[in-house]
Amino acid sequence: WRLRVGRQELALGDGRLIASPDWGNVNRTYDMVRGSAAYGRVRVDAFGGLAVQAEPDLFDRRKKGEYFYGLWTVVDKIAPNTALEPFVVVKHNDNVVGEDLGLGNADVVTVGLRATSKVWRRIDTATDIVVQQGSYANDDIRSWAFHQQAAMPFAKQPWKPRLVVDYAVASGDDDPKDGRRQTFDQLYSSNHGRYGLADQVGWRNMHDIGVTLEATPHKALKVGVGAHKFLLFTVNDGFYGSGGSRVVLNRKATSRDLGVEVDGWFQWTISKELSLSGGLGTLFAGDYLKQSTDGRTLMAPYLLWNVKF
Repeated sequence: WRLRVGRQELALGDGRLIASPDWGNVNRTYDMVRGSAAYGRVRVDAFGGLAVQAEPDLFDRRKKGEYFYGLWTVVDKIAPNTALEPFVVVKHNDNVVGEDLGLGNADVVTVGLRATSKVWRRIDTATDIVVQQGSYANDDIRSWAFHQQAAMPFAKQPWKPRLVVDYAVASGDDDPKDGRRQTFDQLYSSNHGRYGLADQVGWRNMHDIGVTLEATPHKALKVGVGAHKFLLFTVNDGFYGSGGSRVVLNRKATSRDLGVEVDGWFQWTISKELSLSGGLGTLFAGDYLKQSTDGRTLMAPYLLWNVKF
């Protein structure tokens, strides 16, 4: 067992809902109490605290009026090559504005299950099922999300190619004045690379179909290419970026098509201490973005090195 109190990083599951993403210049941290215990095949995390807001010129401070707490459980080998992760997380915000412009507090209750398994001894699968209820000022929260991944290696090939297929969907609000909040809240997620390398899409009001092919042409070099097809869940709710904020809203659009992204990347392990990686994500605007923005093609190249010491 372990008890940690104070400022710390936090990553649960695969980080799709709660994580400390390390892609930016500053990691997300939390001021919190976290108790962990493990016995046999079962591990339990109980936690409560607040996310810390990064301040460029000041010592980082907690976000006022926002905190969360929850319970995350992992049960290994509940069946052959299968693990289950049931969880519940409650997020609270003070002074939010509902659809009727009324002021109140928000309490988002997130209940979910993550399952990982190996099928036929070679296909790795991961499934995430999440539902949310609660209140947002005078509104009722009714939202949900789903994710499915399957990864199949081709072991007999010399480059060890691996095909990864993903599907993710998150609900959106189809009526902004009915008193029901249906936009899924992605909480404190780490979205880099999950919905394309360009990092333009969040797990809110969306569909994402992704296919990636990975290979290892050398023991120190790993490469990959992939593509994603993005659609809105509903036009009435708009387009949410990777950080969770709405970046485009056009309820008069006639298409839900956000576009197609094509990615390519590499990871080169130079030594035990040094590694180099890079890639390019290119998002080609679909009809929705063409109708709502200037419709430009977005290119996001990156190059980085990691040093361990």
